[in-house]
Amino acid sequence: IKRRLVYLADIDGLRAVAVLAVVFFHLRMLGFDGGFVGVDIFFVISGFLISGLIRDQVASGAFRLASFYARRIQRLLPAVLATVMATTLAAFFILQPDMLRAFAISAAASVFSAANIIFYFESGYWDVSAELKPLLHLWSLGVEEQFYLFWPALLLLLCNVPRSLYRLALAAIFISSLVACVIHTPVDSAATFYLLPFRVWQFALGAIAIEIWRNTALDAFTQLLIRSTGLALCGLSIVTFSASAAYPGWLALLPSLGAALVLISAHETEGSVWLANAPARWLGRLSYSLYLAHWPPIALYRCY
Repeated sequence: IKRRLVYLADIDGLRAVAVLAVVFFHLRMLGFDGGFVGVDIFFVISGFLISGLIRDQVASGAFRLASFYARRIQRLLPAVLATVMATTLAAFFILQPDMLRAFAISAAASVFSAANIIFYFESGYWDVSAELKPLLHLWSLGVEEQFYLFWPALLLLLCNVPRSLYRLALAAIFISSLVACVIHTPVDSAATFYLLPFRVWQFALGAIAIEIWRNTALDAFTQLLIRSTGLALCGLSIVTFSASAAYPGWLALLPSLGAALVLISAHETEGSVWLANAPARWLGRLSYSLYLAHWPPIALYRCY
C-alpha cells in the first residue's frame, strides 16, 4: 500500500457541502431543489473511509471485526438514541393519535437500523406525507448501518486475494448494483431510493476511489482540475435536480462521481481553499449531529 489513510481536511469540507445541501433542501431554499443528493455524497465518503480504514488495519494485522462493530455502535448509536428520544418527547405533544402510531413504528425501526425498510413499505420519499414524518431522514442511517454489517467481512475476505482480483471484485459490485439501480428505478423508485442493494454501488465507488488515491501521485494542477470537476458535478446536481426527477437511477452517478473525484484529489497537507478552510472543517465535523438534529423540528412544525 503506497499511501495510508490519514486525516484529509477536504473530506470535512465535502461533508459540509453534503449536509448544507440536505438542510437547505429540507428548508425549501431557492436553488437547492436537488439538495437531497447530499446523502449520495455521504455514502461515497463512507465507502472511501471505511474501506481505507479496514484495508490499513488488515495490512498491519490490527483489524478485529468485534472492535470495528463496537466502534461503529459507540460512534453512531448514542446520537441516534438522543435524536429519537427528543423527537418522541416532542411528538407526544404535537402528533395526532393515528400519526403517533406510525411514528412509534419508525422510532423503533430507527433504533434497530431498519428505518429505510419501514419507510419503503410505508410510501415513497416524495409523497406529501413524507414531510410529516419526523424521523424520515434516518432512512440513510439505516442504509449505512446495514452496509457496515456486511462490508467489513467481505473486505476481510477480499484482502487475502491478489490486488488485481480485489479491484475486479470492487468493480463487479459497483457495476452490478448500479445496473440494478438504473434498471429498477422506473419500476420502483422507492425501492432503489431506500434499499441497500441499489445503493451499494455508491459505497463501492468510495472504495474504488481510495484505491486510486492510494496509488496515484497527482501534481498540483491535476489535483485542482480533478477537484474542481468533482465539485462542479456536485454543485450542478444540487442546483439542477428536483424531486420530480426519476431518482436515483443514472442521475445519481453525477453527485456520486463528483464526490469520488474530490476524494481522489484530496491531499494530506495541501487542502483545497474551498474545502479545507476552518469554517468548512468545523461544519464538516458537526455534519453528523446537524444531519440528525435538523429534520425533526422542521417536520414537527409542519405537523403542528
